[in-house]
Amino acid sequence: MKKIFDILLYMILHPFRVMKIVKLYFKLKGKYRFTIILAHIYKEVYYRKKNKEKKTFNITSDIDTGKQVIINVQEGLFHTGGISDRLKGICTLYMYSKKYHYIFKVHFIFPFKLEKYLLPNHYDWCIDEKNISYDLNSTAVYTWENELFVEDFFQSNRYKKQLHVSCNSWECLPKYSELFNELFKPSPYLKEEIEFHTKNLGGSGNYISISFRFQNLLGEFKEGESMSLNTENRKILINKCLLAINDLKQQYDNIDKILITSDSNVFRDIAEKKYSFVYTFTIAEETGHIDFAGVGKGKEMTAFLDMFLISGAKKAYQIRSAEMYDSDFPNVSARIKKVPYEMILID
Repeated sequence: MKKIFDILLYMILHPFRVMKIVKLYFKLKGKYRFTIILAHIYKEVYYRKKNKEKKTFNITSDIDTGKQVIINVQEGLFHTGGISDRLKGICTLYMYSKKYHYIFKVHFIFPFKLEKYLLPNHYDWCIDEKNISYDLNSTAVYTWENELFVEDFFQSNRYKKQLHVSCNSWECLPKYSELFNELFKPSPYLKEEIEFHTKNLGGSGNYISISFRFQNLLGEFKEGESMSLNTENRKILINKCLLAINDLKQQYDNIDKILITSDSNVFRDIAEKKYSFVYTFTIAEETGHIDFAGVGKGKEMTAFLDMFLISGAKKAYQIRSAEMYDSDFPNVSARIKKVPYEMILID
């Protein structure tokens, strides 16, 4: 309720600014346009408050070049997607920054600090909090939904020092492997876990991965518009998915392990127990969507491990029925190391 009150108050006190924001997103189509406009207004409310607290900011030598700085800012103001959505957006912004010679930085601090899991590889995207400007006279904010319209934003803000852009756009996907590996390498903490689980899977390229995205179908958590199935239909769906795992195993007699990834802890548990000590493998830690898990829950560790383990598979699969969610996660993860990916639809 406080966010709504802040938005309404800002609209009353700054009507001309609100008109400019509406104009900025006028070309966007779809059901999210109105939400994006309100989110932008609230970001400006937040920036004004933050700037009053901060007063000044410093520019360190590595970005004090006279060039504009694009910063992917993820501070937890709104739900912004899961791991693959966020990394997809970061890589898209980086691709755009390379094309037009902007300096690119990432300020990802919610619901965890990105550097806990991913570190700069060939490009230094880190930025200190003290170097971030919240002064709307020198900084512009934007939510990138489509490259067709982003040019208007950059053109109209070409004299601003910093451009803070939220993005989960897919334009980077054809070059995702190149962009991701230029930006990121696993932290020592994550790398150790990846190596441990890869060894248990038989080594890189010696296993396949199968991913399942249920959202709320199995009644575990609420996400999006997904509705929970009744008990009988849950059993039917789970059995269909288990049969699909078994069918795929018949095609891979030469592999010993199948990595099972899923947003459902119920299904992960069943899948491993069903074929216990035979060929299914899941990460032991509890999983969960990072947008809904909350700060300090640690569920992102499973997501990062699943992501890198999928990228080390012989082939990555996603199995889904009509009611299941078509997730980008396995496809995007497979692209890190250009692993073949296939979607399998089940009745």
